[in-house]
Amino acid sequence: MEMLADLKLEATPRPPLQRRNLAKAISWRIVGSLDTLVLSMLLLTFLGPLLGIHESVGSHAKTSALIAGTEIVSKILLYFGHEWLWGRLAAGVQHGPRGVAEAHWRSGVKALTWRLLASLDTTLLAYIFTGNLKMALSIGGAEVATKLVLYYLHERVWSRIGFGHHKPVQ
Repeated sequence: MEMLADLKLEATPRPPLQRRNLAKAISWRIVGSLDTLVLSMLLLTFLGPLLGIHESVGSHAKTSALIAGTEIVSKILLYFGHEWLWGRLAAGVQHGPRGVAEAHWRSGVKALTWRLLASLDTTLLAYIFTGNLKMALSIGGAEVATKLVLYYLHERVWSRIGFGHHKPVQ
């Protein structure tokens, strides 16, 4: 993959401001936690009985809320670190008269690296709160598809937002 050859750990001329990374982390966490909450609830309710989890819908809701609620903290920290690292990679970033533009392939690679890290986190949290490895893998695995799409869309929206970028040098 030619585009991966461009990935270098070198400082961009002007990395994004930290407030942009924080705003992206918060906006993504809202989207991501809602997705985890809904997926966990659906899987616990419909797949749970097949995996030996025989609890009430109320218990499923509580477990889903624990998973999604805990990941708010863990994922904000992980996402901020992910953004911090990617903010220092120059590949796929162009500085122009309208500010900073991110290439589509860069958004895609960021989505994949984030999804791997985040799915491992969700799987671990699901295992902690359900005690069932198959359910944890189901929850962590199911979110891969939904969140890859959601994260890519999130990156594309943020690539059009100038908040937190340095003003172009005149």
